[in-house]
Amino acid sequence: MLRTWAPKAGLLALFGACVWAGCGWQSAALASVTAPPKAASQSSTKTQSTQAPATDEAEAEAPVSPADIAKAKARADAVIAKGHAEGYFLNITDDASPKVRHKASGMECVFGVSDPAFLYIYPTPGVAAGEDVSCTSVSTLASGQKILWTLYATRPAKVDELEPLLAQMVSALKADMPDAAPTEQHFTSLNLAAKKGADVPNHRAARFQATTEGHPIYARAAVGVVNGWVVSQRTTAPMDIARSADMMSEVVLDVAMADVFYAKPDKKGD
Repeated sequence: MLRTWAPKAGLLALFGACVWAGCGWQSAALASVTAPPKAASQSSTKTQSTQAPATDEAEAEAPVSPADIAKAKARADAVIAKGHAEGYFLNITDDASPKVRHKASGMECVFGVSDPAFLYIYPTPGVAAGEDVSCTSVSTLASGQKILWTLYATRPAKVDELEPLLAQMVSALKADMPDAAPTEQHFTSLNLAAKKGADVPNHRAARFQATTEGHPIYARAAVGVVNGWVVSQRTTAPMDIARSADMMSEVVLDVAMADVFYAKPDKKGD
């Protein structure tokens, strides 16, 4: 079932305000975001992206102090609490970047210390509680430009093939962005599977150009299947950093899928 995010102010408004206005409003913006848009999670469909902390070159090179780690842990705790996700996500922060792990799938999500971040548990019919989830954040590049991410992990009773799953993702994206059209730019795909049939997960992605508040934006939908989990992703960024945003998205999705691939099996009903 295709399901788009009801309040049009949703993540597209979050993206517009953050990218074009600078995210200084982050607390108020997050308070108004009750859930990110749903994209393709098999029986339901999601919208938008995460993982990749907000950072700049100076911060990346600075030594991490105990105070930095404590601040990051507190931030991760706050994101978990805001999403009422205590029973489904663990705070696994061990450096200056807040990090959480989805208990059931093993998917890990990394956030910035100050930029918007959000966890959501979807009440999806036919899917066990806590087995249709997402994490959203904004990543800040050294240039100051921002990328909006959402990662999703869903364990449906039956998993479709990648192409139908991607088609659901694309339908949801176009429902949110009616003017979205395939971009003519060339992008490089990074798949964990070196060849067809390899015993590691693979994914599919589609890239688009659309307009938000008069600005050209890059929008991406991607999906993979790992150990019975549908791991999907939505990314939005200014069009002039489309290639950087896409490459980061490829890495983020592959890392998320590897997290699930190497996680200890979690049997339904446990």
